[in-house]
Amino acid sequence: MSTLYAIRHGQAGFLTDNYDQLSDLGRKQSVLLGEWLVRYDIRFDAVYTGPRTRQIDTESAVRQVYAAAGVDFPEVVMLPELDEVSVHLLFEDPLPDMVEDNPELGGLIEAFEQSATFDDRRHTFNKLFAEVTQRWVRGEVEAEGVESWKHFAARVGGALDQIRADERRGLTVAAFTSGGVIAAMMQHSLLCPDERALEFMWHCRNSAWAQFRYTTGKFAMTAFNGTPHLDDPALWTYR
Repeated sequence: MSTLYAIRHGQAGFLTDNYDQLSDLGRKQSVLLGEWLVRYDIRFDAVYTGPRTRQIDTESAVRQVYAAAGVDFPEVVMLPELDEVSVHLLFEDPLPDMVEDNPELGGLIEAFEQSATFDDRRHTFNKLFAEVTQRWVRGEVEAEGVESWKHFAARVGGALDQIRADERRGLTVAAFTSGGVIAAMMQHSLLCPDERALEFMWHCRNSAWAQFRYTTGKFAMTAFNGTPHLDDPALWTYR
């Protein structure tokens, strides 16, 4: 059987003007990941990345660690199907209509806007994010440029098909992507309902990996949210 490491990008620019960039902490998480992979002699036969800057830069940081250690690292292949779903667009034009239909959302937005510290803003945003994405996954809200969950999960299935098209046996593969994609991969493995799959997206840590084992006709999850490279809980982030 072959092994797939689906790796979430390091912490990005949460609550900044440009989310699609690694923060200083995100770069540190990515380097630590690379060092752990080298330390445990994990050699990849194929490497893929999604098209987002935060995904590409996480792969690049890991690649540089391998190069510094003199360990081979395959040329990366970019798969558009590993792109994250654009749920951030749900917080733009559709949000006022959602508040009108669901007044409790207004309280969450107010709490977010009145948060005095960064940690408070992160905490209140996470609650708002969970409420909005639950409505999206149930098909209760949509926005231009945002796929439905079912369309998104099918797209991720297409990425898995391309990765598994390499018929060599016993491969070890890395795919640098985002939390939503990993959640959809978990659903493909566990066959869980949409709303349960969404919970993996909320709980996936930055630079964490999920591990899957696969062969013809089989795709099994063997680990989720692996962060052995982050031995200090202060390095754990979700946004």
